[in-house]
Amino acid sequence: MTKSELIEKVVQTHGMLNMKVSEVVVNTVFDSIEEALKSGDKVEIRGFGSFTIRER
Repeated sequence: MTKSELIEKVVQTHGMLNMKVSEVVVNTVFDSIEEALKSGDKVEIRGFGSFTIRER
């Protein structure tokens, strides 16, 4: 699933949200995850997974 497909799914699932609002919501979630990871934090989303930065 691409980010665009995720945005479309949000619109379909929550009819009260239009495409632009859904795009802002999805981008905010991804930006927040990215910001936390850049700060060295671990991101845990229960029932989904966790994200950490690994150095190679």
